[in-house]
Amino acid sequence: MDELLDVVLGWASSAGIAEGRGGYPGGTAAPGWAEYVRTQRRIVAVYRAVAAALGEPDAGRARLLRCYEERFGSADVRRLGEDREGHVDEMAGRLVYSLPSTAGFDRATFSCGITREDLGVLRADPRRRAILEAAARARLERSAMPGGRPVTEMDFAGLAARILHPTAAELRDFVATFRREHGADIDVPTRP
Repeated sequence: MDELLDVVLGWASSAGIAEGRGGYPGGTAAPGWAEYVRTQRRIVAVYRAVAAALGEPDAGRARLLRCYEERFGSADVRRLGEDREGHVDEMAGRLVYSLPSTAGFDRATFSCGITREDLGVLRADPRRRAILEAAARARLERSAMPGGRPVTEMDFAGLAARILHPTAAELRDFVATFRREHGADIDVPTRP
């Protein structure tokens, strides 16, 4: 039993999260965070199932498991939006912008870490939020075409930075450039 529990525990601790030995590389907007959290939650569930079937782990292993459960066990908290639109969830202490796919995308949801400042802009400026969603959808749709380059989380982070934080004039220039380069009008009218 100890060997099996060690193998399962090794899957989780290989990332260096347990016992404060560091964390997921890349800071608070690290690419792949949503998938990483889901993987850690699956590992905790497997560990629990093995322990339930074969007996409780010793105190050291139980302490490590509690560390993982505290970090990854809590439910995601929706911070902005609805399931069918671009939305922000807090997952294991980090913010993740997710854009559910429409027909043709190769995965159910595209996700990327964002900062608290990004969330503040998304909440405060509906126009920038709509432009970000339109630009991300246009890029994702283009990537699904034959020969299309997949959109990475770093590509999305670049879009977010160019849409959420520039001046109004810089945003206007970005929208015009995007229209020219991608053939998609991502601008939305401002309401009076």
